[in-house]
Amino acid sequence: MSAPLGSIPELPARSCREIKASEGKNIASNKYWLDPSGTGKAVLVYCDMNWEGCGRIMRGKIDATMETWLEEENNLDKWQDRLSAKDRRRRIAPTIRFPQSVWIKRGYSYLSAPDLHSDIDITIFMDVQSNPDVSLDDDSTVSKYHNLYSFVYVLYEGFTAVFTNLGKSGTKGPDLVGSHYTGQDHDGQVTVSNGTQLWTVPHTGEYRIETIGASGGYGKDTVIKNRGRGARMIGNFMLTKDEIIRILVGQRGERSNSYKNAAGGGGGTFVVRGDNKPLIIAGGGGGVANMTEQHSGCDASINTTGNAGHNSPFLSGGSNGNGGQTDKPHSGGGGGGFYSNGEDSENSGGGGKGGKGFLAGGEGGAYRGGFGGGGGSRSRGEIPGGGGGYSGGSGGANKDLSCGGGGGSFNNGTNQQNECCYNTAGHGKVIITFLH
Repeated sequence: MSAPLGSIPELPARSCREIKASEGKNIASNKYWLDPSGTGKAVLVYCDMNWEGCGRIMRGKIDATMETWLEEENNLDKWQDRLSAKDRRRRIAPTIRFPQSVWIKRGYSYLSAPDLHSDIDITIFMDVQSNPDVSLDDDSTVSKYHNLYSFVYVLYEGFTAVFTNLGKSGTKGPDLVGSHYTGQDHDGQVTVSNGTQLWTVPHTGEYRIETIGASGGYGKDTVIKNRGRGARMIGNFMLTKDEIIRILVGQRGERSNSYKNAAGGGGGTFVVRGDNKPLIIAGGGGGVANMTEQHSGCDASINTTGNAGHNSPFLSGGSNGNGGQTDKPHSGGGGGGFYSNGEDSENSGGGGKGGKGFLAGGEGGAYRGGFGGGGGSRSRGEIPGGGGGYSGGSGGANKDLSCGGGGGSFNNGTNQQNECCYNTAGHGKVIITFLH
């Protein structure tokens, strides 16, 4: 049995329409292999099989110069007033206007097909200064519109940006991007302010955002697999070109050098709009002391309320975006929330400082709380701290086999996927993918 038309690069179609005609009306919209110019160079293109007509908008990568194709309409009369015969046979200046900007960066782009219907090649030069609807690098051109297909397409390449801790660990966040994102899709789009990364959205559209909270620290007598685990939260969001998104990547809680079982809470990972509107937040795991088995209270929560930890006098951690509480006077520091800091131990001279809330900068508490609101461990008694998050986890109690509570999480997106116990060991992360 032969493979369906367009399903493999060795059997490309000339157009999406050809695939639909060959395979029938019920064929699904998907990526297919096309060789529109018959050169033997097939490219992978998304075909919307539910769409009929001319001017199909596609997404893909646009370089400074690209070759595209436009399908010829059978009924040319409906397009007669679009371009004169003279226009069809000369170089068109910025008179052809695109309803959306052309994005000359890595990742997806929108490009609307001009309604050309002759069978000749036309070179189009677009000038940014005289055509405000088009955003191009200086001296960039789009060339060779050939009248073959009903949409303009370019080579398909998705935009995915991975935001990391930029090599930083401890209570404070990174100072500079450095070369960490060089050559990646978000290269040149990110700056750092007080540990928080500021990302300029490159294009209006729907994005998938995945946030991962940092894991908590663990005491020397703890089996490493039983440390407090960070949450993973995924949702889709509409973002607007040039808006600034603030991204705080949580850093893992650490263990004290002097007190073998004192461990800080892990930092939460925050993605926030410029007006302090949280989009999605993944809680960090609580610090753990002397744990020989896993306890759910040590892990981050996928709910907005933080966890209480294990062997805790509390029923839960912080709530409503506030920091986690402590069992004064002898406890670890509470994890920071979105709006407020975690509570300190009553005498925090020996550690047990609460993690700072996101709005206060997100610094981890002393000792060894991770950036992102991780609560600090208390050295005297070797008591662990709570995890940071939308609401902070409670500070650990002064008991054997204890842990700080994991931080709470938040997700305001669509198509949610939420997992409480994802990050078993390490710093947080944010992954942003452009959908359409």
